[in-house]
Amino acid sequence: LLFCGAGLDGAMVERVEQVRTGTLGKAKWVAPVLFVVRHLPRHSIDVELDDGTRREGLSEVMVTRVRSYGGVFMLPRAVDPAVPVFFVLCFRQRTRRAWFRAAAAACVLGGLRDGVHCELLRASGARIHAATPAPYQLDGDLGGRTPIEITLLAEPARLVVPSL
Repeated sequence: LLFCGAGLDGAMVERVEQVRTGTLGKAKWVAPVLFVVRHLPRHSIDVELDDGTRREGLSEVMVTRVRSYGGVFMLPRAVDPAVPVFFVLCFRQRTRRAWFRAAAAACVLGGLRDGVHCELLRASGARIHAATPAPYQLDGDLGGRTPIEITLLAEPARLVVPSL
């Protein structure tokens, strides 16, 4: 897992899947993203970490092990792929204006800032759920709707790749 996003992020991937035809490049994301921004979903998402930490009433939860979000935004500097934990980003923005300000500031500042744009937590496992199931994406593909449970494996997964 590089990325899991539930809420606004999941809604954008869900919209891409609804209108997708052919191959998918970055340009084909523009219209679905603008559609979701125009019809801004009002998710209320809760996350519970393996240590019992809870955050409630979030608009978006991202779980990641990498610092770059889709090659567009850098995440907080504390996100370090060498550290064997998940980084859980909790967002509370509820309006288009708040999301736009966070995105614009992240572009100007060179990335999102913990405590300014989001709250950054660390965990080896997280359970994401919402009163009304919210869409989530896994590495850019629609995963389904909450609830979802994510657990860090003790050892790296082994992949078998056929030779070309």
